[in-house]
Amino acid sequence: MRLTTITNWAYGATVLLTLVSGTTMILASNAHDQERAAVEQLYRLDQATSALNAEVFALTEHSRQYLDTGDPSYRRLYQRDAAALRAVEDRIRHLGDAGAGADELDALKQAIRWADALQDEQREAIAAHDRGDEAKARELLFGATYERELDRARAAVERFQYRLDQRTETNVAAAANLARVWKTISEVTLAITGFLFFCVLFFIFRQRVLKPVVRLSDVVNRLAAQDYAVELPALGQIDEIGDMAQAIRIFRENGLERQRLETERDADLAMRDLLSRMTQRMQGCDTLLDLKEVVQRFVPEIAPAHAGCLYLLDPKRNAMVEACSWMEPAHSRPEFAPMACWALRRGLPHRP
Repeated sequence: MRLTTITNWAYGATVLLTLVSGTTMILASNAHDQERAAVEQLYRLDQATSALNAEVFALTEHSRQYLDTGDPSYRRLYQRDAAALRAVEDRIRHLGDAGAGADELDALKQAIRWADALQDEQREAIAAHDRGDEAKARELLFGATYERELDRARAAVERFQYRLDQRTETNVAAAANLARVWKTISEVTLAITGFLFFCVLFFIFRQRVLKPVVRLSDVVNRLAAQDYAVELPALGQIDEIGDMAQAIRIFRENGLERQRLETERDADLAMRDLLSRMTQRMQGCDTLLDLKEVVQRFVPEIAPAHAGCLYLLDPKRNAMVEACSWMEPAHSRPEFAPMACWALRRGLPHRP
């Protein structure tokens, strides 16, 4: 599989995991919003029930103070609070809009019925006080029956708040668990995305940078040791590493050319040295035997790939006679006519 194919698949998987992670983060945020909404709902319902409870006890307190002192200001306070008290239907609708359930509203209706019953007794007690029937007024507001009804109203409100707290705690716990699950999924997805992205970067760095650099470094070290036979890696990258490989290739070719020229120069110098030495030895020869020895000694080194013979002209026999040979030449005759020698035909005899 090509490197580009692998990287494309890896990038696609990274993008997909990023989208999944973003989606889970949004879902986790929505779960947190649900948790906050449940807490806000609890706060609104607590405010509503607290206001209802406070209104019930405020009416009781104002009516009792009016009976104790006869001060008309307490009656005006009572009338103001009574006028401000919402009707039963409005209060139920308000709490229903705030998110109360049917069972909770049933408990609240019962509390409101007790509160309305208490308000009826308060009005009756105030009316008895105004008529001068102080005993009846006190019996209505300070009697055991009124206290029981007041406790029942308080208990009904507390029961409503207890059910409300239970439902809210359940909703908050469910929202918190859901947010925790989505958050965990998001974190795991992000971790996988980061790991995959790191693997892709490492793979690209290893394939595109590290391996070529290591191979080029080995080539450079061998070229530095004048080992120009080393093979360059086939790198088709169009980047700085490709430029480096091209420069190393040119350096190797120049080294090979320089090595070839040095070899040719050394061979030429060696040939010149052999010819010079052979010439000097030939000039010092006194007999044909010495000449034969010199030829047999140097000619195989001067022309190592060619076998041959040295022929000398015998004037008495008018023939070219073999004086010596080297490297066992084939198809050579011991002697032949002088006119068969191309050098003699051209008038260029070689005399000792």
